[in-house]
Amino acid sequence: MKSLLAILMLLLTVVAAAAEELRPLSQEETLAYLEKVAAAQQANFDKLKTWRGSYLTFRRRSLVSEIPPKKGAEATGEKFRWSENIAGSLQFSLDLEHNQLRTEWLVEAPVNQDLDGKLIADPLHRDPTQRWGIGKMLGLHTPETTLHFEPEKLTHFGARQTRLPSFFGPTRRVNRQTSRNSYLIPDPREFGFDVHGSTMAKDAAGIIKSVKEVQQWKGRVSGAIRGEGEDEVFVFTMMLSDGAGGVSPFVQSFSKSQGYQLVEWKLIDSAGKPGAQAPALPIAMHEITIDYRQQDGVWVPADYVDKHYDESGRGMQIEFHLVQAEINPPLADDEFSLKSLGVREGDLYEDPIQKKTFVIDRNLELVEPEDFEPTEETRQRLEAGARRR
Repeated sequence: MKSLLAILMLLLTVVAAAAEELRPLSQEETLAYLEKVAAAQQANFDKLKTWRGSYLTFRRRSLVSEIPPKKGAEATGEKFRWSENIAGSLQFSLDLEHNQLRTEWLVEAPVNQDLDGKLIADPLHRDPTQRWGIGKMLGLHTPETTLHFEPEKLTHFGARQTRLPSFFGPTRRVNRQTSRNSYLIPDPREFGFDVHGSTMAKDAAGIIKSVKEVQQWKGRVSGAIRGEGEDEVFVFTMMLSDGAGGVSPFVQSFSKSQGYQLVEWKLIDSAGKPGAQAPALPIAMHEITIDYRQQDGVWVPADYVDKHYDESGRGMQIEFHLVQAEINPPLADDEFSLKSLGVREGDLYEDPIQKKTFVIDRNLELVEPEDFEPTEETRQRLEAGARRR
């Protein structure tokens, strides 16, 4: 009896595994399915005009650092592996019709642990039993400007992720709307895509300007189906070539049960060379998984996990977990103004690109410190603050 039960369980396992096998599609079927996915995503996106909500956020990093020498001693070069964990909450208002985004990120900076879970001192020699600090980061993104503020300065904080990821998959319109500095424009019929971005560089006169860059990736594409019925998932794969000898499998999965939204995104770089999405990081794997929730007829990302790591297992994981969302709420006229962020005349803004400090004037505009003329009220407030310090 036991042997018959074992055989039955084995058969069920085989059937279940077969159901999860990829069923390849022809090139014509693949392109037709892509059109269906694009149409479903565009229809979902067209329903969303404004969006307000909040996410819980987490960032986990696995790092290798050199053990700092004691005072007066020479460095030994000995290294240790440790982890960093950052928790926070992200509140946002998004106006897709006018390309405006406002973010408020409350962050509790990390407590560090070694691989055994013991608290450790970080390379900056801070007390490992103390939290590094709690801070607030504000972001404002409009067609005219992109600004980040830290009104409550953290003791130490490196990441500046104050914009929402491109949740809604690889469509031209969505990625343009949600990320002004870097976006993908896939074109499956051309069997590849361009990565558009920009860097800051000095011109002949020494003035720092934005320089547009385009990285072209071409490759072979294929499509397949996993699962059946409402559990059907369309798996689209590109074997990408950067034209310089680098080849990376790029896999995207779209779920029928979640409105054909992008639920999985993988870039595998078996050669250990920089991947298409992270040119500065020689990754072994970059993987994004997204779970969606339907609210008021619109599919919105409820859980977003972004992982990338190298062959040694070092890497980073970023998570967004939806707490609440309002679909198409009315937004106030000053929702995307500096005033709405609580910025005041006399506040400083440090431009990370130009490496310069500006002052907010009475019109809430950025001016050079030497051009700042405060009102009497602001002058008294700043002088009182200076005396307290």
